[in-house]
Amino acid sequence: MVVKSAEEWRRISNSILQAAGAPGDLAAIVTDHLVDASLMGHDSHGLVRLILYTERIRNGMIVAGARPEIIRDTPVSAQVDAHWGFGQVAGHFGTELVVEKAMRNGLALVGVVGCNHLGCMGVYPALAAEKGVVLLALTGGLSKVMVPYGGKEGRLDTNPIAVGSPAAGHDPLLVDMATSEIATGKLHLAKKTGRMLPPGCLVDREGKPSVDPDDYYDGGALLPFGGHKGYALAVAVAVLAGPLLNAEGFAAPDGRHWGLFLLGIDSGLFRPSGEYRKAVDELFSRIKSSAPAEGFKEVLVPGEPAARTRETRLREGIPMAEEIWEAVRKTAEGAGVSLK
Repeated sequence: MVVKSAEEWRRISNSILQAAGAPGDLAAIVTDHLVDASLMGHDSHGLVRLILYTERIRNGMIVAGARPEIIRDTPVSAQVDAHWGFGQVAGHFGTELVVEKAMRNGLALVGVVGCNHLGCMGVYPALAAEKGVVLLALTGGLSKVMVPYGGKEGRLDTNPIAVGSPAAGHDPLLVDMATSEIATGKLHLAKKTGRMLPPGCLVDREGKPSVDPDDYYDGGALLPFGGHKGYALAVAVAVLAGPLLNAEGFAAPDGRHWGLFLLGIDSGLFRPSGEYRKAVDELFSRIKSSAPAEGFKEVLVPGEPAARTRETRLREGIPMAEEIWEAVRKTAEGAGVSLK
């Protein structure tokens, strides 16, 4: 493993992104997001994405200098066109906007269209929770990534769901999950490091179960988690992040049209925010009071594992597999940046 501090990874990421054509301020937003994801342990959506993003800048899928623009605006809603720039830039812009409107009006809905890959979805609810806003974030649509329940051909994307909430004396609630059994980022990471997948994640091009990530790239597809339940959630996300936002009206030349659905709720909407946060703490305490099952030391609530990983990696550094580091180094060289 290659281990570097968060600040060193920031320097590397900023250098690569700017050399690839990103303006300094936009590169910094993407970099902060990638580093935050890796600090939380979401390596599949963290710094490894430098490889994909640099490639997409070269082939025109990412417009490196594009900036989000508000195209429809009301006191409690907004539609934002990201103009096919970096997904993280669009996501942060939309999150800041929905937080501002929710704090002013109690709740707000922001739809971002023309989005590229948004990275680790959990980063956006985490940012909102810092401001005292509860956030529901959804993204996705139709693609060949995941099969519908009862089908053997891909028709859906992984269509992730993320939820965050502030608490008083506890780490914020943070739920971040794909509706597929595994996220595509973990699939890509398994392929690059030569690992097999757990059973129940994948089917091959014939619709037969597989554990080999190569089968996905040969016409296979991911499976929804929980059978029909994950499938149903995936369809719901596709509707809310697609037709509701008019994402189809902002499709890229290759047919992509996923949107980002952001629903923000002021944590003080129905009671003083301080009381709400204490109530969340009490709810967490009740859940964590359950005696741990065999093989577990304690019960954790969503968000705790990421918070603990962040503390450890801030102290000890962020690790990266040698194979991934070599690919990042080659990506940097391709952009004209020399890394040691």
